[in-house]
Amino acid sequence: MSADAERVRVKFPNDEVATSRRDASAVSLLVDLLVLPSSHVRLRVAASRLTPAVSARLGSSLSGLWSELGGPPGGHVVEPLAGLPYNDELHAVEAAAAAGDLHFSFLIGSALLERLLNELVGGGGRAGLLLKDLIAHKEVERRLGACAVAWLSALFSPSSLNLRNLIWHGFLAPRELEQRHAASLLRLLSRAAAALGAARRAEAALWRPPAPCWDPKEADASLGGACGLLDAAPTFPPPPADGCCLLCLTSPMCRVGHAESVRRGLSAYRRRDFATFACLVLPALEAGLRGSFVLANPAEASLGAAHVGAYFSTLDGWGQRSKHQLLLAPHLHSDGSPNRLLAWLGDGMHALLLDLFLHAAGPGLRAKFAHGEAALLPAASPPTDEGGEAEAGGEA
Repeated sequence: MSADAERVRVKFPNDEVATSRRDASAVSLLVDLLVLPSSHVRLRVAASRLTPAVSARLGSSLSGLWSELGGPPGGHVVEPLAGLPYNDELHAVEAAAAAGDLHFSFLIGSALLERLLNELVGGGGRAGLLLKDLIAHKEVERRLGACAVAWLSALFSPSSLNLRNLIWHGFLAPRELEQRHAASLLRLLSRAAAALGAARRAEAALWRPPAPCWDPKEADASLGGACGLLDAAPTFPPPPADGCCLLCLTSPMCRVGHAESVRRGLSAYRRRDFATFACLVLPALEAGLRGSFVLANPAEASLGAAHVGAYFSTLDGWGQRSKHQLLLAPHLHSDGSPNRLLAWLGDGMHALLLDLFLHAAGPGLRAKFAHGEAALLPAASPPTDEGGEAEAGGEA
């Protein structure tokens, strides 16, 4: 959190709250937000439709949430997670949250949640649905209950907090995520994993085996061949052991608030923990590209912020290119004029980014991790580094 941020309380008016009794009484939800200076991405918050139960939950204390999970505030929630499907991933999410690494916990936890719900809806195999579609799926409500669906809507719906997209698309810097949101996600994960375990046991004869995680060596022959280069003599100098690569951390592409994630990601890369590297660095990369896009196209300054009820400017999302601005698109979505970011990137870098993130025949790298298709934990636990924070970097 930057020192010049001002903490305020914002009231969400709810004029049409859907409850079991269709109660039309006004309900307010108090959420801590950060009003940031112009150098940061700003959140403009609109009215949110939430049930009174969800409003009370999101406004409740962290200790209450942890006690419902079966552990003391700040302690390890081991017992409710023991024996559940995806046990290693669940414990990694919990361990990161308990250690105060809320950002990494939410990154892998939200991706894991989408994987769990897809398997639950698909009868074992991956249904291939996005999180917003899974939240609205009748099978999810049948398996998890209406209360859990209300929680899912509150945290992840585009018309509400939309936290998964804000974090994975790089709008929220790591220190801006709140503890209660990470604890809420862990509660939902344990509920979804328990439902998945029960379904596997009750419908064992019909249940399909889980879909394997995305593997670049199997997904694309040319990409699989390129993976062998990782085992060859290094062409580029590896980052220092602590990840403090001055070229990366002092680049204007490294946005304020994301430098520590970049440092830790580079440290994970040196350890060959490529999943942790991707999860930590991809949001920072998109944040840097978005800042550079706004500088290159000053008339599009509003696209540097996340607006509730409006599509974001994003690194990927080719299928919805008619609805919103793609940072790497050749033209601006607003008026069709040339996207000046591409000249700043250069043809080679632009082509590489298109291959990695946008082209249909490419790996779709960010989406594979954000939507839970890739393996999230080649390492058993989130990265831990020694030393203080390297909060270098500046404005793009």
